[in-house]
Amino acid sequence: PVGGWRLDDGMEERLRACFYEMDRNKDGLLSVKEREEMRQSLSALLMEYGMQPTVFDSVRDSVTFDEFRERFLREWETQGKAQALSLVDVQRAVAGCVPGGSAE
Repeated sequence: PVGGWRLDDGMEERLRACFYEMDRNKDGLLSVKEREEMRQSLSALLMEYGMQPTVFDSVRDSVTFDEFRERFLREWETQGKAQALSLVDVQRAVAGCVPGGSAE
């Protein structure tokens, strides 16, 4: 599930516009074929927000806007956290918190 991150109005508008631009047959669903045909638009959107252009590659079904939005938001949040954690040596920080132990 998505955490506490929220899209601001500009991001929400940009995401919605991209979805409906890619929905070539205007059925309210993005098919795999539509995503492939509009890959450049999708990749540009994802990279604009710091994500890999492969975020939707594993999705083998059509998606509604709500499903598209949820996956986008989940990946944006995860990627943002991962980038922040890469600035810290997490393994070293956690090791310093582990009590006890010995060299053996």
